[in-house]
Amino acid sequence: MSRFVFVNTILPGKTQQVKEMFQTIRDKDNNGIELEERTYAQNIMGVTSWNSWIQHTPTGDLMIQCYQGSCPEAVFAALREGIQEGYPLALRKRTFHLEVTGEDLADPTTTPKITEMLSLEFPKTKWSCDEYFCIGFAWPLLKGKTEAHEEFCNQEKNENFDKLASFLKPYEITTFMKFIQKTPEQDYIVYYFEFPKDIYTKIFGSSNKILTTGNNDPSSNKEWPWISKALKEHTGLSGKQLFPDLESVEFDQIVIEPPQKADVR
Repeated sequence: MSRFVFVNTILPGKTQQVKEMFQTIRDKDNNGIELEERTYAQNIMGVTSWNSWIQHTPTGDLMIQCYQGSCPEAVFAALREGIQEGYPLALRKRTFHLEVTGEDLADPTTTPKITEMLSLEFPKTKWSCDEYFCIGFAWPLLKGKTEAHEEFCNQEKNENFDKLASFLKPYEITTFMKFIQKTPEQDYIVYYFEFPKDIYTKIFGSSNKILTTGNNDPSSNKEWPWISKALKEHTGLSGKQLFPDLESVEFDQIVIEPPQKADVR
């Protein structure tokens, strides 16, 4: 089982529609997703859970999604097959993506082209916590800077690993993942973090789950200068701009495993 995180650009004026769609999913999950859809998502698409966030940027809003289960190629191939066969869940996802991103999931080129650059797990035993939360966000790479950032990721994974771990430690990160996603228009750095509930509360700190620099500014971290220097060179964003304006849309995690004893005949 794997986890992959990817980004889509939200069309102008469509952010509210994205929020409403995810609220519908949340309401539906609270009342029990139909067994047929759970079975399709897990057994056909190969997805056992997913998360989503909206990221607000000066050039437009982004939709960040995290799927857990099969690889992107298998998940999106199953979606295309479901669209061709007229399966309701696949058709709804196609309609939604067409309306809010302009991308047609029936087109093979819409499969996210992502490369996992880092995947780190840190011990959870240090913190007495039964609940862990997650966030995902993305930064655009400047044209011609993708290879340079790939090399930076290799340095984070190897000779600078201790410095990276030192940067993450104050935030009590338990899972840290980093991807590079390539699109025809723009390449992105995509991040995924998991951390204890109490840290989540400190970072978001408000009922509408908005993440801003006012909640938690990383500039005081001693390892931030070398990280922000490389990120500024590769993204063109200042230290303050690198802290994402992120909204969880009350959709922290939907688990879609079918009930263990269900009879789906």
